[in-house]
Amino acid sequence: MATKKKFKHLGFARIKDVVKIDGLPEPLKEISYVANATNFRCALLNTYGKEGIDIDEEIANNPDTRLTFQGYQKFLESDLEHIYPTGEDRSSEEYKEDVSFLAKQMLTRGYAFARAIEAGFPNHLRLSIHKSTGEQKITMCLLDTNTGYTTPWHCSVALMADGQWLSAPMGEFKKNSNMEIVKEEGRPMYFREKKV
Repeated sequence: MATKKKFKHLGFARIKDVVKIDGLPEPLKEISYVANATNFRCALLNTYGKEGIDIDEEIANNPDTRLTFQGYQKFLESDLEHIYPTGEDRSSEEYKEDVSFLAKQMLTRGYAFARAIEAGFPNHLRLSIHKSTGEQKITMCLLDTNTGYTTPWHCSVALMADGQWLSAPMGEFKKNSNMEIVKEEGRPMYFREKKV
């Protein structure tokens, strides 16, 4: 998409660009990349992980970490509610504890990832989709929308008749009979409000 839109000053990097694993084939095809995902994650944590990190202390004392943690919790609570439903086997309190545990694991990996990015790209500006104080990274919204769904991989977008863009879970737009799916090159790209 960046090439098609001629975004010449935008670059992309993957974990393989900052974490080195011996014995990988060149070029690294998608299947080999996926097959080595666990190895990349282990190498990331082993190379850049913060040994002995007390994530609870970081959340309590670091405003950036707290903001990211709260964002992770909010996302996970909605994203996992149908996969790990509350009920007889899991109370809502247990669900919140589980979500908190997962968010803390994500933070631990996030710390390692941030250190890897800093080492791999020392003279670059770090942008983030997560709320931040602006000290270590700059928050940027990927979608020009007023809803809470701001990352394209967590939602769908809809072009309203008045030209405004909205973002929401795909199901919200699918159940609205006034929405149609717009395809580009045969692939569904976004929803569009039907003009009346």
